[in-house]
Amino acid sequence: MDEFERHRLRRVARQAALKRLGVRNVRCVCGETDPLCFEAEHINRRKYDDVVWGCCINCHRKKSARERAEHPTVGLHPGDPFERMAHRFLGAAVYLEFCVEGLRQDAEVMFKLAGREFKIED
Repeated sequence: MDEFERHRLRRVARQAALKRLGVRNVRCVCGETDPLCFEAEHINRRKYDDVVWGCCINCHRKKSARERAEHPTVGLHPGDPFERMAHRFLGAAVYLEFCVEGLRQDAEVMFKLAGREFKIED
């Protein structure tokens, strides 16, 4: 088995593992699409929760660091539905803010490219 085939098999196995975790998207907001670079992002901040999004390792670490710095910790009653909803809302908000930051950066690049005189075919 050559290196290309081993890499392909690792990608297939990682894709299956992500699917078992509940990740349905394998495209991060930064553009990463290699399943070997993905982790399951638990929106409710609970490791085995059923609400997960796919996120590349780099973006996952950035988002998690921001959550640790800005969000309250999980309380004494982790089964409290209001606390679970609050963490879900904050997790989704941070994820969407992360997406917005990426979109703004991409828009700036596109505006810079729009000012140049070249065609898409170039």
